[in-house]
Amino acid sequence: MSSQTDRVSPVEEPPEPRVGDMLGAYRLDAVAGEGGMGRVFCATHTRLDKRVAVKILRRRYARREESIARFFQEARAVNLIRHPNIVEITDFVEGAPGADSYYIMEWLDGETLAARLARLRVLPVSQAIHIGRQVASALAAVHRSGLVHRDLKPDNVFLVDRAAAGPPPPTPPGAPPAAPNDVKLLDFGVARIQGPTDGTMAGTPAYFSPEGAAGRALDGRSDIYSLGVMLYELVSGQTPFQGASMSEYVMKHMTAPLRPLVEVAPRVAPRVATLIERCLAKSPDDRFQSMDEVEAALAVADDELGLTRPVVLPRRMPWSAILAGGAAVLVGSFAATRVLRPTPAPPQVAPREPDPAPASPVAASAAPPAPRLLQPGPAPEAIGSPRAPSPAGATP
Repeated sequence: MSSQTDRVSPVEEPPEPRVGDMLGAYRLDAVAGEGGMGRVFCATHTRLDKRVAVKILRRRYARREESIARFFQEARAVNLIRHPNIVEITDFVEGAPGADSYYIMEWLDGETLAARLARLRVLPVSQAIHIGRQVASALAAVHRSGLVHRDLKPDNVFLVDRAAAGPPPPTPPGAPPAAPNDVKLLDFGVARIQGPTDGTMAGTPAYFSPEGAAGRALDGRSDIYSLGVMLYELVSGQTPFQGASMSEYVMKHMTAPLRPLVEVAPRVAPRVATLIERCLAKSPDDRFQSMDEVEAALAVADDELGLTRPVVLPRRMPWSAILAGGAAVLVGSFAATRVLRPTPAPPQVAPREPDPAPASPVAASAAPPAPRLLQPGPAPEAIGSPRAPSPAGATP
């Protein structure tokens, strides 16, 4: 009798779905992005000839019930909220353990806000406010549903190429004008119900709120702080705090004083700077008390700065890549739809005729009169350093 112990051969894992494979009625046409837990494909519904994005859970996670639950949390959260500034998820399929689990999303062309920042380093104040207004509108809807996003950052904000998407549907007679919808909020993978937490930090350290960094109970005011971090970065070129480790970020968010925007980005008008800095108060009680209040304040600033039309973007890589956790820095240049040039004070600015809609972003080079929110002065250089990278493994 042999003394050798019989060895059980490991179960061979089936291959991951590949380009050309079929998932139900969907043909996988190309890989749009990859992340730790899943891959995103550009796909076609073969019966409807409709292009979509498909996010597929990797097989090694498909055997774990907790991983499957977290994967579909995003789909359920988005379907619960339904907002024009939130990516639309149309279907999801939960396979048996070890089988393919995936969900279907709308396909959009454009670029992430992170990609634009990587290229421009700092945005015009008008553009930052216009983007922030739409993000605040989406988050207000998130909070009304009882959730906190917990991972707001430029990587999770997508700027839609409306030239590729076509014009929005007409507004019905008697209905109020539609809100701008050239921004989409992404990634609800770590969203949770407002209230006490289990003490686990989730999100990206540079955008943590002080209470999130401390593992305390969270409500919508935590997302207000993260929005303040993002707006500060958009107009100054740097996040309020930089750190070499998660613990350093946590300490700074909780205790380090905020450097005023007037020192970092003196071109920003005091009213706008005050708005952003109020979002960044250490105590939630000292911030705006709801995202609806933030949206209202940003709407006033947006209207005064004059950007009432959607920002038209050049055609970019599909947004779905970022949902897989791997946003690429895109190559190309972008011409701003408006260039803000302060005029000499103190003469009063006479009312101007409405600007005709430009044929393309590049054609819109004429400068409007000085917005009331901007201080006179020379156009500044980009200030600050690029966004500090998050420590490895900080974002789930």
